[in-house]
Order: sequence, then C-alpha cells, then structure tokens
Amino acid sequence: MNEKILVELKSRLDITWEDNITNKRLSNIIKNSIPKLNRLIGVDTVNYTDEGYEEELELLLNYCMYAWENKSELFKINYIDDILSLRQKYEVEDYREENNDEDIQ
Repeated sequence: MNEKILVELKSRLDITWEDNITNKRLSNIIKNSIPKLNRLIGVDTVNYTDEGYEEELELLLNYCMYAWENKSELFKINYIDDILSLRQKYEVEDYREENNDEDIQ
C-alpha cells in the first residue's frame, strides 16, 4: 500500500491527527478497495500513484471515502459513469495491444 494514497485519503477525510488505529483502518480500506475497484474497471492491476493515472486515483479515493463511512454499496450507483468511462479506456487499450493499431482512439 502506498503512503501517498494514505496521505491523500486522510487529507480528503479531514483527518489531521496521527493515530495508529485510524491509520490501520484506512490502510485496510485502501488495501481492500484496490482489487474491488480493479474489478469494476476491468483491469488486473493499476499503479494508482503513477503519472497519468489521476482519474483512477480519484475514483479509488472516492471509493475509500465511501468505505470509511460504511456506504460502499452506494459508490457504484453514484459513480457508474466514471467506472464505465475507465472501463472503456482499458478496453480500447486492450484492443490496441491485440491489434497493434495505434490509430484507434
């Protein structure tokens, strides 16, 4: 789990204190959220902190905020457009790789 994701999540949740229990809970939320989000967008792995993956990181942080509030079942309903957009992005990338066609957008 990347420390950058934890720091960004704490900032978004307005968690300004240092507490091992809070950090552990947030770390577990991040750890459990990554594979769930990967399945939703249809990928095996994403390095959410790499340059060029800001949209994926944003979606991950939003999912984690829902999980923090024990409302993760509402995430898919509220973010379906973003999920489908990222899914399409990866489907196009997969298609390009399979067909060696860089002109596909």
